[in-house]
Amino acid sequence: MYLIVNKMMSYIFIGLILLVLSTILVYSSDIMFGVNLAKEFYFYGIIILILYCVIPCILICGNKKLDINYLDIMILLFCLWCFIRNPFHSMKDTENVKIIAFSVLYFSVRMFTNYWLKKEAILPKQSVSIIAIVFFVIAIIEIIFGLLQLYNILPSFNNNFSITGTTSNPAVFSMFLAVVYPVALAWHLLASSYERNKYDKYSKILSLIVILMILSIVPLTMIRAAWIGIIGSSIIVLCFCNGNFLNIIKSKLKNKRRIFIIISSVLIVVLSSICLYNLKSKSAFGRLLIWEITLKEIKKNPLLGIGYKQYQVEYNNWQANYFIEKKRTSEKENVADSVVFSYNEYLQIVAEIGIIGFLLFVFIIYYFIKKIYYRLKMYERARAKNSLEFRLVISAFSCLISILLMALVSYPFQILPIKIILVICMGVLSSNLGCGKLIISKYLNIKCNYSTKIIFVCLLICVSIIMFDQIFKIPSYMKWKEAVIEYNNKKYSVSAAIYKEIYPNMYNNGLFLLYYGTTLIANNDCQGGVHILEYAKKRISDPIIYIKIGDCKKNIKDYKRAEENYLFASAMIPNRIYPKYLLALLFDENQQYDKAYKYAKDIISTEEKVSSTAIFEMKKVMMDLIRKYEEK
Repeated sequence: MYLIVNKMMSYIFIGLILLVLSTILVYSSDIMFGVNLAKEFYFYGIIILILYCVIPCILICGNKKLDINYLDIMILLFCLWCFIRNPFHSMKDTENVKIIAFSVLYFSVRMFTNYWLKKEAILPKQSVSIIAIVFFVIAIIEIIFGLLQLYNILPSFNNNFSITGTTSNPAVFSMFLAVVYPVALAWHLLASSYERNKYDKYSKILSLIVILMILSIVPLTMIRAAWIGIIGSSIIVLCFCNGNFLNIIKSKLKNKRRIFIIISSVLIVVLSSICLYNLKSKSAFGRLLIWEITLKEIKKNPLLGIGYKQYQVEYNNWQANYFIEKKRTSEKENVADSVVFSYNEYLQIVAEIGIIGFLLFVFIIYYFIKKIYYRLKMYERARAKNSLEFRLVISAFSCLISILLMALVSYPFQILPIKIILVICMGVLSSNLGCGKLIISKYLNIKCNYSTKIIFVCLLICVSIIMFDQIFKIPSYMKWKEAVIEYNNKKYSVSAAIYKEIYPNMYNNGLFLLYYGTTLIANNDCQGGVHILEYAKKRISDPIIYIKIGDCKKNIKDYKRAEENYLFASAMIPNRIYPKYLLALLFDENQQYDKAYKYAKDIISTEEKVSSTAIFEMKKVMMDLIRKYEEK
């Protein structure tokens, strides 16, 4: 019976891990922002299954002692610090729920992998190959989806881009593939000259297919971060999986041509960097502006930061103040945009949770890399590169390196499917590190007895209730989409009624508050709309909030407040024409003709990033305004 339960537990957990890895493929057209939110709800559902199916089995059938290592302690402290630094401590807050969900995933993977690699584990060895096969199939499906979008067979989920896969942005699509690539490369290089079973053969073939497909589609997305992740992680894989590659480099570095090789390598890196920069130079300059503003604000509260996940709430306000302080160059004004991520995860960590949180993060990463490096060298000396542990470690480690490199110039930590892979990799690596173990039962005298299990079950129930609470919001997101449809059909009263109905479930969602407030204003309820939008400022920073408040103040002839809001909206994104257009009309109505003329001339001379009928119409109105003033 014991072996049967163990085997059942192992297969259940493998199935759940494969399900959670397939999160990237999930999307829905029935809920608001269904491409992204459907993935979140699916993830919460899998976490509930893990809670009720796997952890109890581990406690019943596993070791009688619960052991953790130093990394587990540091990860717990990091999660706790993020929770403390979140200004919204409610368990209904989505970011707090995600912290809990990822903690459950990490410790589940950690406990299971620790158990699985022990001698008493009874899983067949082909299980690892089966996991790799399914992982590669998921990547292939995603790539096929992207290729079908490229040839207009399937629609893209973003009107601005032709390739998005099952995501809302080509950056998410390509960075996910950049995380899969080193796993496929490692798997292909580690495949022995003969296959032990049919699954090894299939995984070897599929890994080669994945490599070729990723290299064919990633260049089409023009995402530089993906290339950085692919190149950096490939070097790691080649160094540890292919001994000849590393030996050749070492031997050449010892001979007379070592200077030539070093110079050539440096030139290749420099030229590659220049090419990646020129690929989208305006985007690169825009990121430099973001980093400049972020560093400026970090100085104000370097130790604690602004609060966990508060970057998207504050950055656009920072940017507005940056351009209000003094006149900036036209280049900076032209590249400014609405920003929710810093495009450098390490900078964003410092900005949000301060130097304290960043040091915790650095310690975790440093300890991982240090211990993994020594373990990989140990495998190399023992010539155990075809072992199960080595395959797991090198695959997880190369994934980790790819994500850490992309985090220098993009936002992989904000992408749910990539975060899932990151947490799974950390769980696998932590269980294999062999770093200093701290036996809880030894120091705290805690054993897996009846009392411990009761406490654990209570904790499990509390966590599952929190997850269910998120899933129960699905009908609210469906109604939200209905409200948007009614709004677009100009049925503002019907839309406002729907928003009012679902408000109790959605009051902590910044985008919902923005939509709700805008609808109330359209329904001639300016007082209610402004009240909702003022509350939305605590959750999101968007120029539309200030524009709509400005519209309301203008309607009641409060021209001073209207001007303040329009000016702030204009300063958020100086290259946008619409806030300036509203200011020109406001000054014309308020008989401040000099200011109206100035803004009208500014609008006419502004080069729009993307031409549209709306911009053409606004410029036409401004030209009529200029003629009117010049005729006077």
